Amino acid sequence: MTARGVTDELERTRRFLRNDFGVESAPYFRPPFGYRDAAVDRIAADLGYTVPVLWDGSLSDSGVITEKYLMAMARRYLRAQRIVIGHANHAPVTRVFGELQEIVTERRLNMLTLDDYFQRPIARR
Repeated sequence: MTARGVTDELERTRRFLRNDFGVESAPYFRPPFGYRDAAVDRIAADLGYTVPVLWDGSLSDSGVITEKYLMAMARRYLRAQRIVIGHANHAPVTRVFGELQEIVTERRLNMLTLDDYFQRPIARR
C-alpha cells in the first residue's frame, strides 16, 4: 500500500468512528491483516496513531459468512486475555448477538474498550 493509501485508510476510519460513534480513534490503529512496518508506523504516528493494536483471534466476518461459522469462530477465540476482532458489517453477525453474549456470560468474560484495556481515558469529540 502506498503512503497515500495508508493515510487515506486511517483518515477514512477516523471520520467513520467520529461521525457514527462520536469517538476519536487515536491513539489506536489496527493495521489491516496485521501488516505493518516502520513506514506504516511513521505515517500512523504522524496522524496521531501511536498504539498499534493486534489481535489473538477473529470472528472471520470481514466477508459474508454463515451464522454457524461465525459462532464456531466465537467459541474458538472468545477466551480470557484475548483481543478478538469482529467486523459487524454483514447481516449474519446481527442475528447472533444473543448467542455471542451467552458465550461471554458462560465464560465469565468481560468486554473492554481499548481505553479500558490500556487504562486510558475515553476520548470524545
